[in-house]
Amino acid sequence: MTGVKAWAIWRELRPAIAGYVLLVDVAAAALSINAAIRLTPDRREWLVFGVLVACVLIYTEVSRPIEREWRALTDTPHLDVHAIWVFASVLTLPPGLAAVAIVICYGYRQLRVDGRLTYREVFGISSAIIASFAAKLLLTLLGQEQFLGSRDLRSFVVVVAAAVVFLALGAVLTAVVAPGSVDYAHEAASVGLGVLAAWALTAWPPAILLIIGVTLVLHRSVLIRQLRETARSDGKTGLLKPDAWHSAASTALGRDANASLLMIDVDHFKRVNDQHGHLVGDTVLRTVAQTLKAEVRAGDLVGRYGGDEFVVFLSDTTGADAMAMAERIRRSVVRTVSQSIVDISVSIGVAARGGHNLDDLLHAADVALYEAKGGGRNRSAMSTA
Repeated sequence: MTGVKAWAIWRELRPAIAGYVLLVDVAAAALSINAAIRLTPDRREWLVFGVLVACVLIYTEVSRPIEREWRALTDTPHLDVHAIWVFASVLTLPPGLAAVAIVICYGYRQLRVDGRLTYREVFGISSAIIASFAAKLLLTLLGQEQFLGSRDLRSFVVVVAAAVVFLALGAVLTAVVAPGSVDYAHEAASVGLGVLAAWALTAWPPAILLIIGVTLVLHRSVLIRQLRETARSDGKTGLLKPDAWHSAASTALGRDANASLLMIDVDHFKRVNDQHGHLVGDTVLRTVAQTLKAEVRAGDLVGRYGGDEFVVFLSDTTGADAMAMAERIRRSVVRTVSQSIVDISVSIGVAARGGHNLDDLLHAADVALYEAKGGGRNRSAMSTA
């Protein structure tokens, strides 16, 4: 029992969220075991399963140098293409075999690249299994349990509907633990390639080699782009570094007459590190960063300005609108982090342009931030400068 209590999940997540993660894991295991007991695959299904697993192993081995280049800079995978093979297995295999393929797909890559499986990776596998079972159920109910690469419109609509269910349920399951962590456009594109992979497996298996080749080229091109981005991004939160943020915000301010700025500070962050450890503190910072990105608009600039300080440049935003945005961010951060990790609050200083240059705007927001902290923390304050 001591070993269970020492699991990282109890240190990094609130008990309720940790319980949710374990519940998802147990549900996925129960679904997989039940499907495996009733599994009676035919020769074609075993063949498709073998080809899919071979694709996973080949792709993992060939892409390892790419992942290692990326891991030299950050702890996270820079491009997750699991959905290609996962959704292909949903379309072409019975649920029990699909679950095994998903475990191999995620588990083998993680073990080969990182050498270990953490509770987060196990949760990712479980979420994918549950989403795949839901998609398979829809396919069965709509008469498409056997994917034969049909070309009629109805089959296409049914496959798209199953893809939507797979993506939506996967996003919902993971959002509870890591809000804002899913790149929906990339995930949808991977599922689309999964449909093509399934079609290749059923109609012309050698074409699967083309999909592997195309995906590897995309993998490498994304690495080059993200290596450029990582030079500008904070490794812990993924937000812009101070210099990169300042440069981008200065350029944006030069063409925006109604810009505003938010300076955000996590209240009593040192206490979080002292009481819960630096791993939990890092998780708090990442979650705050994810929440900020989820709350602001696409054209706004979010940066990490210091240890537990963040800055947001709001283009074309009046002071009143910036204050409303600050309050929405403050409530969202408190709700998201406090529900999943530890109780925290944030204080926010707000400044509107009013003829200021960026340094003046930063100073005004900093003064407003100290006013918010002096007023009791967990509040927003507007600069009067």
